[in-house]
Amino acid sequence: MESCYQMLYKHLEALKLSCTEIDDIAQLFSPKRYAADEFFAQIDEPCNKIGFINNGLFYMYTLQNDGTLFVKEFIGEGQYLLAVLDTEKPSDVGIRAVTPSVILEARYSDIEHLLARYPRLAQLSRKKTEQELEIALNRMQQYAVMPAAQRYEQFQQQYRRYEQLIPQHLTAAYLGITPTHLCRLKARQNGV
Repeated sequence: MESCYQMLYKHLEALKLSCTEIDDIAQLFSPKRYAADEFFAQIDEPCNKIGFINNGLFYMYTLQNDGTLFVKEFIGEGQYLLAVLDTEKPSDVGIRAVTPSVILEARYSDIEHLLARYPRLAQLSRKKTEQELEIALNRMQQYAVMPAAQRYEQFQQQYRRYEQLIPQHLTAAYLGITPTHLCRLKARQNGV
């Protein structure tokens, strides 16, 4: 499990943090295994944890008013899992493992205390959160007007490494189409 920390250390070093900041962050995390389909966070439940994916794949989702699954994004190796920014409130999203996964997990409230101690780290965290939010909003705006075939092409480019691991119903839920429509897109793409 020691190799779990190597990826986290590389990620934190790339942010140009001091050795003290890196060590203080890393000591808050512990390795944890997740089975496929196991929840990291559930909708309408509080979630006081943050994860850093060492290996594996998760998806973030919400449920529409009619109960239909909507996958917001897939989260893979070297990325963080975070369901809520306010640990007092229930989560609006769920996060679930697609594959068996190993992550480093910490209490989010402990990370918040650390951010209060290191203002530069708090600034980097806020900036990264804003960037991720902007990317997600841009994708949703583009997908609202983009034909399904084009959305699927973008999905393939973005998640090329993981596409074979993602069940078809989750890909369809990410694209906002039915699994049947996805089958048609794949057949068209393969010239069938």
